[in-house]
Amino acid sequence: MILATHGIVGGAIGYLIPQNPVLSFFLGVISHFVIDAVPHWHYPVFSAKIDRENPLNNDMVLNKWFAGDLFDIGIDFLLGIWIAASVFHPEASVDAAMISILCGAIGGIFPDPLQFVYFKMPNRLLLPLQKFHIWIHAENFLDKRHLIGISSQIAFAALIIWAVIQI
Repeated sequence: MILATHGIVGGAIGYLIPQNPVLSFFLGVISHFVIDAVPHWHYPVFSAKIDRENPLNNDMVLNKWFAGDLFDIGIDFLLGIWIAASVFHPEASVDAAMISILCGAIGGIFPDPLQFVYFKMPNRLLLPLQKFHIWIHAENFLDKRHLIGISSQIAFAALIIWAVIQI
């Protein structure tokens, strides 16, 4: 899933438990892995180095594409946070509900930046999480089927928003 989708799902969790931002964060983290198990689309990351033999050796290399990839990832991250905050808390006030939504959204996104940390500094503390992330991640990607992949993520995010707003 793209970060925006993870952020929307995590934000939905925070919306549902507005008085507990810590729980929202941790349930957002769990939601990340649950929805990563569903086949989905990824946008291209041109600085990615993929090791098909051993995914623990994957990396993002500092090359001519890295800054552009970082920009795309940053926009994706901010879009997820912004959509979650605007949809689930349209008032511009900062209160316990907004904090819980933001914590859930950040929790939903959090495992992916940890992968980057692992890529750059592999260590025994992050190794079990990285192995789990690789294991749970869907094998049937829609990356080469852009129209289906993008529209399925939009539909999934819209379904989550609709379902949560109905509660």
